[in-house]
Amino acid sequence: MERRCENCSSPLDGDFCSRCGQSQASLDLPIGDFAKEVAGEALGLDSRLRRTIPPLFLKPGAVPQEFVAGRRARFVPPIRLYLFASFAMFLVLSFGSGVNVREVETAAPQSPADSTSTASDDAGAPSEAPSGQINVEFGGGELEASLEGRFRAGFERIAEDREQFSREFLGRLAQAFIFLLPGFALFLKIAYRRRLYVHHIVFAIYLHAFAFMMMTIVALPEAFGFPQVGDVLALILLVVPVYLVVGMKRFYGGTWPVTLAKGLAVSVAYNVLAGVT
Repeated sequence: MERRCENCSSPLDGDFCSRCGQSQASLDLPIGDFAKEVAGEALGLDSRLRRTIPPLFLKPGAVPQEFVAGRRARFVPPIRLYLFASFAMFLVLSFGSGVNVREVETAAPQSPADSTSTASDDAGAPSEAPSGQINVEFGGGELEASLEGRFRAGFERIAEDREQFSREFLGRLAQAFIFLLPGFALFLKIAYRRRLYVHHIVFAIYLHAFAFMMMTIVALPEAFGFPQVGDVLALILLVVPVYLVVGMKRFYGGTWPVTLAKGLAVSVAYNVLAGVT
């Protein structure tokens, strides 16, 4: 039987319609697979994320180097990766901080112990969520109750004021795009004048995406109720300056002493810029 596009009824010869371009992927999927499908469509991540993350983490400077050389098809574009990494970081921080993303004028938020107690009480009660709240079920047990309490609190904080959450996220994103990223690229342009400014922008965006992913990893334990683990993992942020120098060496070339000096100068200038914005 001939397959036809469900959108325009044209004959199909593959996973995409040659006439309207619609994907023929089925939406009759489990919720987990559907969420991944939506994320892939929204951010354009799909399989390119798996081909981008390993070299991004293991070979500093390799992804932007390949991207500016024209070998772009297998990598997530820098802007999309930056949006993905910054949103993931902001979301995890809003879960783990114990405070709302807006200024809170009420009493202090629940401690992890209070969250555990509340979640345990809720586990024994009927699972009815008041209007405007999100009910998250993890199952029984002390650890599951603690996680349930934390995730419910995080989702409720976001659900209470989605507009404020979006405004805060977009505000910080705009600040980074208007000041920090162009400023960092400008400092790189001063250090490496022969390279095009757009190349520095690409390098800067991938570097910031990596830094945001590292901060997300550090923040995850607190979001799951293990702040002590997060304190230990915070040491891995020391990798970021090393990553910068190694990435500059691969992307721009030059000797190690010169690269180290330029990396230090760029870092100092960037920190000054971040401090005044």
